[in-house]
Amino acid sequence: MPLRSALTLTMLLLFHGLLPSVEGYSSPCDGYCKDEDSPVCGTNGVTYRNFCLYMNAACRDKTLSLKSTNACEGYVPESKSRPSLFGTVTSTSSSKYSCNNTCNNERFQVCASDDLTYTNPCQFNAARCKAGGNLWVVDYKPCSQISTLRRTCGLGTLCTSSQKCMMELESDTTRFCADTCTNMSCSKGKVCKLLRSKCDSEPCPPQPTCVSTT
Repeated sequence: MPLRSALTLTMLLLFHGLLPSVEGYSSPCDGYCKDEDSPVCGTNGVTYRNFCLYMNAACRDKTLSLKSTNACEGYVPESKSRPSLFGTVTSTSSSKYSCNNTCNNERFQVCASDDLTYTNPCQFNAARCKAGGNLWVVDYKPCSQISTLRRTCGLGTLCTSSQKCMMELESDTTRFCADTCTNMSCSKGKVCKLLRSKCDSEPCPPQPTCVSTT
């Protein structure tokens, strides 16, 4: 094989992450990541220490996507104070949020659960802090590019094909619970509310329930 063809093949394999770093070259899927603890959860159930490490993993695994900008269930954080994706979010035992709202205008759009598109994750995190943490990432693209039938709701839950993510009342006769995946519709004279059901342990997750208005 001519030398030029061999080098071309090697570069292609490196580009697709099929070869380890050699002779000063590194795969684009192994980009440098800062040593910061800002965990995110992938759809494979793995908690990545920060968004950069997740992006490296997503580069190698094209089926991987982001489930939540929080850690996956069961993850034990290294500390209570941690930096956000591109800003600073400090949580305390009193569940209050302190935000660093200094963000650049780098364009990496985020669609959030309030149906608004933020310019980048830093601006999203600033909005999440102001909302007391009650804001979640739907996807890393403009909201206009996401089907309302497949949007994530609440803590990164992905609706099934038979469910809808509703963030407001549909109509006077058909109502869906806000910010939850549900295929439940309430008849006239009832509204759909999120109520905590009886369960063995607290806190109980809120469940969509039709409640009479009379």
